[in-house]
Amino acid sequence: MNLFSLVIVSSLISQGQLISPVEYGYQPPKDRPEPQYVESQGKRGGDNQLVNLKILAPTDHIAKTISTHPEFWIQINQQHLVQYSLINDERQQLWQGELLPESQSFALKYPNNSPPLKPGIYILAVAVGCPGNCTGIRIAFEQVEPSMELKQDLENVKDLEEKIKILAKAGFWYDAQSKLMETEKKPK
Repeated sequence: MNLFSLVIVSSLISQGQLISPVEYGYQPPKDRPEPQYVESQGKRGGDNQLVNLKILAPTDHIAKTISTHPEFWIQINQQHLVQYSLINDERQQLWQGELLPESQSFALKYPNNSPPLKPGIYILAVAVGCPGNCTGIRIAFEQVEPSMELKQDLENVKDLEEKIKILAKAGFWYDAQSKLMETEKKPK
């Protein structure tokens, strides 16, 4: 049984970058917690090329999600086996696995058949080349309960782009990013 959902969306790269909620008015929290974005780079493989691994997330604060099964967008500049794990604030590992992505931009989605995340701080770690000389990245994110007002706003709006704006302006990075990717997957 696969513990992840891999979404390949090759059309999402615009000049090497995924589009982001910033373009839809993303508002970081006013009371920004300390940033928890750690990354490293390293050389891998016989050609000794530099591996660039990124999680599409803010670097200056802990972003929030209202999803109990969030999705994270990853970029890697070359094909490698990617290892990942999700840890809660009590240092319990909730989810782990590995995959060989077929695209340089892909999504890791916390599986719907896993226990829902409860409000709190979590850490997602993604790496290549482990064990040994790892190239890795780690982000902290916060899962929160949506307010009644936000729930009503989202229920009252049918247009996907309007939902993205609502989520972005409310400061829910990962939710806005996931909805944004839905718009890119639709045929134009």
